[in-house]
Amino acid sequence: MLDHLTDSAAVVVSDLGETLVQNSVATALHGDEPPPEGLERYAIWRWFTDPATRARFPEVDWPPTRARTLPISARPLPDDTAIPTLSSLSNG
Repeated sequence: MLDHLTDSAAVVVSDLGETLVQNSVATALHGDEPPPEGLERYAIWRWFTDPATRARFPEVDWPPTRARTLPISARPLPDDTAIPTLSSLSNG
């Protein structure tokens, strides 16, 4: 389906902001870089740990939108160690 969207960028992301798949237009727009590994693959992790990620958005949009994402995302997933680590960001 994504391959049929030839005039629009399309990206499928997980609830934690991990890019699962994107079409060629999105690759052209965002660049063809290797996907981040480890916790860096989660946009919510990068939001709290990487100032460059936050700099891409107007500061007025920062609070509390990303902080609200953590409780929604913090649900048990099989073999997923990211949730406890990500949740610890909101606790301290």
